[in-house]
Amino acid sequence: MEDTPLGFLNPNVKKDIVLVLLNQDWSSGLEKDLFQQRFDLLWKKACFKASVDGGTNKLHNVNETLSDQQKLIPDMISGDFDSVTTDLLEYYKNLGTEICPTPDQDYTDFTKCVAILGNKYKSGQIPKVMKLVVSLLGTTDRFDHCMANINTLYTARDSLPHDIITCLLFGDSYVRLLATGKSVLHVNTGYEGSWCSFTPLTGPAVVTTSGLTDNLFKACLRFDLVDKLRHELDGSGTLTVQTDCPIVFTLSILTT
Repeated sequence: MEDTPLGFLNPNVKKDIVLVLLNQDWSSGLEKDLFQQRFDLLWKKACFKASVDGGTNKLHNVNETLSDQQKLIPDMISGDFDSVTTDLLEYYKNLGTEICPTPDQDYTDFTKCVAILGNKYKSGQIPKVMKLVVSLLGTTDRFDHCMANINTLYTARDSLPHDIITCLLFGDSYVRLLATGKSVLHVNTGYEGSWCSFTPLTGPAVVTTSGLTDNLFKACLRFDLVDKLRHELDGSGTLTVQTDCPIVFTLSILTT
């Protein structure tokens, strides 16, 4: 697979995304102005906006600072609704937002939201040009919530076509899965930081890379034996990764 991970952050590049807002402090880990710039960009680029349960509270806090003409109305709100009030759901329903209750407690609200997005994509309710699902996160959430969000990167493969990437934005980090096989990643947009990391969570992974100052060659990575998580990009602008099983890929994002 070949793509440009941070291409969607370029305001001049057309890339249709679905934006998912979770119940977290999206602005944590970022300067206020940078967060606002990123949020505005993602909202404008999104062909579909979904708010998950308590994420609606965060969105409403933003809307309370805007005029009626400027208010940001999500296309869908989903979740088990244990964190958002009935009054707020009714408010957005009256503004045209689709309300999708997902009471099943066997899955997280994020996972259930991605499943709905997959069904909407297959039925044509979301434009077929969609190539990226971006979930905006903060950096101060509970650890179990962070791990649950990583888990959704895995389960998303069962809900969405394989050419649609689900990624997480944690403050200054971009996180996604790299699928089995070869990935060619263009890391020359100017938004990249200096480092990346590979984390094998489901078992040992044999990984070969190019584009790093310390490339791996058929290295067996294991979560319980990883001695180096951070790898420096070599500045060539292209990173290739060959892996024999899916691994979590983190790419640093410039915040200055």
